Amino acid sequence: DDVMVSMQDMEKLESGNKNKAASQTDDSADDSLALQTGMSQTQTAGSSIEEAAEAAESLKRMGVSTPIITLGERGAYLYGHGLVPAFNVGSVVETTGAGDAFNGGLAVALAEEMPIDKALRFACATASISVTRQGTAPSMPDRHEIDTLIK
Repeated sequence: DDVMVSMQDMEKLESGNKNKAASQTDDSADDSLALQTGMSQTQTAGSSIEEAAEAAESLKRMGVSTPIITLGERGAYLYGHGLVPAFNVGSVVETTGAGDAFNGGLAVALAEEMPIDKALRFACATASISVTRQGTAPSMPDRHEIDTLIK
C-alpha cells in the first residue's frame, strides 16, 4: 500500500493514537491508501527533511511500499527520492484547500500514470498555485496553469 501522511499524523500513528489520524480515501488509480490531514501548510512547516525521512522510513518498516510525507510550504518527501519541493508562485493568500488541491493534483497525475516523482511535482504545483488565491474551490488552478508552472 502507498501512504501519504503529514508529520503530525506520523506522530499520532507512532504514539498509537491511530483513530485521530484523519480520514482515509481509496485512490482507484493505484488502489492506494492516503491518510489526509487537512493541516494548513504553516502547521507542518517546522518539520525538517530529516524528520520526514525518519517518518518515511518508519512507514516503510510498517509495510508501506511508497511513503509520502507532506511538508506544507516545503513540498513533499518521497521515500527513496527525497524532497519534492513546492513552487514559489507568489504571496500566500489563504491555505484553506491546499491539501485538497495537492490530493486532487496527485489523483490526476496518478490516473494519468505519471511516475510517482512527477506526480508529486504536479501535486505540489497544484497546491502552490491554490494558496495564492482566496477561497477553496475558487482557488483551484486549471490544467493549463499547472502545466505552465511545471515547464
